[in-house]
Amino acid sequence: MKITSIAFLACITAICLNANAKSIAKLTSAETLIENLPETLASAKKETDLTLLFPLILPKNDNVAEYFVYADFSGASHGINYRINIDSTKDCHGVHVCNLGYISASKNSEPDVFYDMKKKKLTKPVMLAQNKKGYFTPGHAMGSYFPATIQWQNNGILYTISWDTDQANLVKVANSAIENELK
Repeated sequence: MKITSIAFLACITAICLNANAKSIAKLTSAETLIENLPETLASAKKETDLTLLFPLILPKNDNVAEYFVYADFSGASHGINYRINIDSTKDCHGVHVCNLGYISASKNSEPDVFYDMKKKKLTKPVMLAQNKKGYFTPGHAMGSYFPATIQWQNNGILYTISWDTDQANLVKVANSAIENELK
């Protein structure tokens, strides 16, 4: 009975989060949403040899007054990866319950392909800026809720943006990141 209750809560949470995603339609300047963004990105450029990308625009969640940015370079010492989290609270540090989204880069990785519980492929190809082939996976529940992701490769680096929004918005966010190469 306990497992059924947990599964029910996970499904309700996924439904609520997915319903919330549909209300997130407005895209806003990232610098407007994140006060310390320029300083964080300048610091981030010093931490990695990988090309640093960050979107110029982000989905605006009307339930969150201010966004906070947290950069994780735990793999950067090996030149392997980075992840920049956008969170709803200052001390979130990318934790699932308060993380709004992220952009990550990983050297020598391949795009993920996701399937639903009936083995139907969820991930589908999309075209991005500069004729880059991307891979979009909609938000979906699989025991927990996974926000939508979009991935693309550039010069041996796999970039991923995750945010609980629709395909059209996530493509716009990814395109703004591709056009905003910082290094």
